[in-house]
Amino acid sequence: GNIFLKLNRLEEATQFYLEGLKITRHLHGMKYIDTLKLTANIGGLLCSQEKYDDASEFVTSEVVENFRSCLGNEHQLTLKVIELMGDVLTGLGLYHEASESYTEVLRTRQRLPASSEQIQSSISNLVSLFDLWKKPEEAARYRALLAKENR
Repeated sequence: GNIFLKLNRLEEATQFYLEGLKITRHLHGMKYIDTLKLTANIGGLLCSQEKYDDASEFVTSEVVENFRSCLGNEHQLTLKVIELMGDVLTGLGLYHEASESYTEVLRTRQRLPASSEQIQSSISNLVSLFDLWKKPEEAARYRALLAKENR
């Protein structure tokens, strides 16, 4: 799958990942970290192709909760999956739910010794979301926060 992904042959990569997921689920179940990573990677791959309905089958609240139980709420992989959930929800037009995901990631990263780039990325997600959602006051609030973070 990784080779097809590097060659930008996304359909073939997805098929290999799906086959790997089937095997991993069968051997280890859904709460095994490799199963979770593969599930999220497939969701991310579909999301990057703007196949949000398909991605939503892989990036679910159950997957997020399994990441939380396996790795904890503050682990970077958990935060990346919550952020991916926000991306999928945004693609589906579920802006309120997406804002909850993005806000959780931002607040967690602000509490942790996260890199400035991670925090800026989280803020940028919220700016983009509120622009798309046609909420200019909220977008402006996060733009100001981003400018402050860039100093």
